[in-house]
Amino acid sequence: MALPATDNFNRADANPIGGNWSTVQGLNALQLQNNSVTGSVNNTDNAAYWNADSFANDQYSQIKKLTTSSDHGPLVRVATNNCYMADVYSTGIDIWKYVAGSWTQLGSTISITLAANDVIKLSATGTTLEVFQNGTSRGTRSDSALAAGSAGIWAYNNYSNTNVDDWEGGNVSGAGAALSASVSCVVTTVAALTTQIQMAASVACACTTVANITTSINMAASVACSAATSAQLTTQIRMAAAVVCSANVYATLFNPSPGGARSRMLLGVGQ
Repeated sequence: MALPATDNFNRADANPIGGNWSTVQGLNALQLQNNSVTGSVNNTDNAAYWNADSFANDQYSQIKKLTTSSDHGPLVRVATNNCYMADVYSTGIDIWKYVAGSWTQLGSTISITLAANDVIKLSATGTTLEVFQNGTSRGTRSDSALAAGSAGIWAYNNYSNTNVDDWEGGNVSGAGAALSASVSCVVTTVAALTTQIQMAASVACACTTVANITTSINMAASVACSAATSAQLTTQIRMAAAVVCSANVYATLFNPSPGGARSRMLLGVGQ
């Protein structure tokens, strides 16, 4: 099968979930219920990971919360009895790591207002974990304990009609590369860079600052981009397009290379 992987769970009820899903070691199984997913045991950890594909280290997992009740969330880098998890509930998101069977919360609660059918995504890029609500970043955490694994789903309850649906999991770099385009360009200003982003990814971009550019990169590729300085922006662009970017300020991203050759651009990136 090919990534991104998806599952709409439109099939007969089953406990455990079965199919292309495996229960996370040390936790309880998920179950299919009313064409959606919930836990098999109430008030405890239930989790499973997608077993039909191999994921890159930089990956994401997303779910649709059908209601605001109960705790559910996406998992990334699931391997044996390890994973990262975003616990999503009506007023907040907690990001946790599960290492050798032990849970540790990463940072404090991220405050949100959850609505029925919100889409929640957790991405892992390098040591950065970022959670999104309907495509909008809600916060990041940093941790280096887990480097690889698979994407999956976690649930704390097994209440009827408080389930999750429409799961998707894939590779972060693959999402950006799929939107890429290669064009010749020489960019020396922020304004010129915004034009190239539009050419590469067909997204609206009216950037006038580094902060504006990070927003457009997020729109163009499914990557975590929270750059506040030009040096950080270089790193984030590299993540978006899976290419090497050696520039250390945005003004030099597309200056002529030695010998008069022009830099090339992939999703607005000189390489």
